Amino acid sequence: MDDGKNLPGAPRETAENTREDGQQNPSDPPMKFKKMTAWMRMMREKPTLTLAEARALKTDHGPLTACGWSHSVSGMMMNSGKIETATVEWAADGGAVLRIEKKEGNGAEEKSVYRVDQKVSGAILSLIERENLAAWEYLAYDPSRELRVYDCSSSSHLFLRFDESGSGFKWPVDVKVGTGQADQNGGGKILSEFLDLVYRSRTPENLLSEEKTPGKKPDPFGPIMTPPAAGTWKCAVCGAEGNPGKFCPECGSPRYWVCPECGFEKNEGKFCTECGRKRNP
Repeated sequence: MDDGKNLPGAPRETAENTREDGQQNPSDPPMKFKKMTAWMRMMREKPTLTLAEARALKTDHGPLTACGWSHSVSGMMMNSGKIETATVEWAADGGAVLRIEKKEGNGAEEKSVYRVDQKVSGAILSLIERENLAAWEYLAYDPSRELRVYDCSSSSHLFLRFDESGSGFKWPVDVKVGTGQADQNGGGKILSEFLDLVYRSRTPENLLSEEKTPGKKPDPFGPIMTPPAAGTWKCAVCGAEGNPGKFCPECGSPRYWVCPECGFEKNEGKFCTECGRKRNP
């Protein structure tokens, strides 16, 4: 896999107007793929395997172009959402870089790029091939076994990105393996090893570039409402507030009006406080 060659697999077949999920995107123009790998066929069938079965499964896909780790957290509190993605990308010459992107709910963002030396790059590729991680997306998963917390939730997964242009695709295809999916099948330690290798290049001496965008910090309790000053009034005609005098400075209406029905002289609102007659503007 580290030399860009395809993993051994079953013979390829012909498919027309078919995506990797077995369906045609209505928004896409008509497509005709000359080939469909056995791996793509399995993506439609989605078998459920044990860890031993996944390790032994022979997959057939294009060359690996990137891999990484993604973690997200969301909660009920304002701006509590966070997303972090670490991606190791390989260039055509075999060199690799680590891209880390962080986003927070208040709009803050961080982007950094690190150089990945050949030893770490080789260790990542060796782990992917040794454990056959490309087949781990077929691991059986029971969501009812996961602990559920309702005021805060998080999710994380590893991903492998393959170039499937040889099968007619114009976009890369990602294989994703969830943390819970791997833990339930006894692969948690392997995922921890993968995560350690992905982030191992995040050191000051390997830093190539860094960009930070500050986020907004709104008041979580909203704006503070200031009560109107004593002695002021709200105009019943135009709605202007904080009027200190006898007449509204916006529309000129008097503060008090005399009810033509009962004669009460100290009415301020839209209706007479004595008989309930509506004020005539």
